Amino acid sequence: MLSVAVIGTVVLTLPFFLFRWFIFKANKAKDIQQKAYHQYMASMLYMHQLGIKKNILTPLLFAEHKIDPIFGTNLASFIRVYEKLKYSRHVLSEYEKEIIRRHLPDFLNC
Repeated sequence: MLSVAVIGTVVLTLPFFLFRWFIFKANKAKDIQQKAYHQYMASMLYMHQLGIKKNILTPLLFAEHKIDPIFGTNLASFIRVYEKLKYSRHVLSEYEKEIIRRHLPDFLNC
């Protein structure tokens, strides 16, 4: 009976600790690409925990049509920069780097 309670507790608290882990890794990341990745993962997990599913939408469409209109965030701006960083060889501007640096605090405070 105790093992069932322990397993149940671990299963129920795992999303919270995983979310906290992504935030911790994002805050400690020195590399902008790693910071963006962990912020992206934290943002998507947070939306999933709120019960907002991405389903078949791309991350950008999900941000533009579901998240930003509902919560008044700028997730779509972050996703654009994150996708540029992930899929392009172009160097990010200082403005784009600032979007990454400010994303998670701004996003979680909305």
